[in-house]
Amino acid sequence: MSGFLAVENARASTLLAYVRDYMPDTGDQITYTEVLDLLEMNDVDPKTVGSVLSGVVAVVNKRLHRDGDHRHLSNIATVGYCIGTPARMREEVISRMRAVDRQMVANLRLTEKIVRHPDATTAERKRAADAAAAQAALLSMVRRDQRRVRAAWPAEETSPVLTGDVV
Repeated sequence: MSGFLAVENARASTLLAYVRDYMPDTGDQITYTEVLDLLEMNDVDPKTVGSVLSGVVAVVNKRLHRDGDHRHLSNIATVGYCIGTPARMREEVISRMRAVDRQMVANLRLTEKIVRHPDATTAERKRAADAAAAQAALLSMVRRDQRRVRAAWPAEETSPVLTGDVV
């Protein structure tokens, strides 16, 4: 875990223990404020709390996975975290696939700018053009496989009919 400070490691262990002891069921929630209190991080700006906690939560999710636990802390924007349902986790997967696609496109554009850069040498342009071709081929393969994942894993259907005591 290079780059992960000892204090952050301790925070991840504290949050992991809390999840194991107090969040056994799907849908159980913990607010940002509760997490900050638990981790004794009371000086965090409310505007950045999500990004501050994301690294700790990522380590907790990694440890839960490593231990064979089905639980996964999913972010609830402006609220906190919950033990994700299969549908919520599917949406997170689809969202991350879109983020991967956007990042690959940004990398390809940046590489193509080197090809057009007026200060680039012929050798730099050739290497950048070769890299852009390889990146484009990789992007094409990733998009194909992402289409396969989305086709094989559609969202669960929900009934449009309201249930309960509707008169």
